[in-house]
Amino acid sequence: CTDCSAGRYSSTVGASSSSTCLPCDRGSYQSNSSATSCKICEKGKFNSKLGQANCTSCVAGTFSVSEGAEDISTCTPCQFRTASAILGAVDGSSCQPCEEGTAPGVAEGATACSLCDEGMVSESGQNCLLTVVCQEGFFMDGGDCKECDM
Repeated sequence: CTDCSAGRYSSTVGASSSSTCLPCDRGSYQSNSSATSCKICEKGKFNSKLGQANCTSCVAGTFSVSEGAEDISTCTPCQFRTASAILGAVDGSSCQPCEEGTAPGVAEGATACSLCDEGMVSESGQNCLLTVVCQEGFFMDGGDCKECDM
């Protein structure tokens, strides 16, 4: 009998030739030799090629809710002002808002939140903003200090 290599399968019992071995479809894999079927890629993973022994995890900053995903495009970026360091995340709950005093470095798909630069602040899940303190006798109006009416 001939075993199929990883990434391939055969439904023929007792095959005498590797020609009966078929490649696993996109979105599936087989890590074992002598398999009779392929496994579907789990959530958080994808496989865009035929005949693969494993699936590829979505990168940090993304997640996928799809089983049997065939393309990296199924990996959805974390929303703006959130980040995730988890590889192969299976849902959006892995994308957490940045804590106060931090902000993501990119619009979507952030893998981490960075501390705001000196003189800047942020509220939870917000961008870093320049801290402006108005002098006595002035008030903040749209980011500018304006003199109080006396």
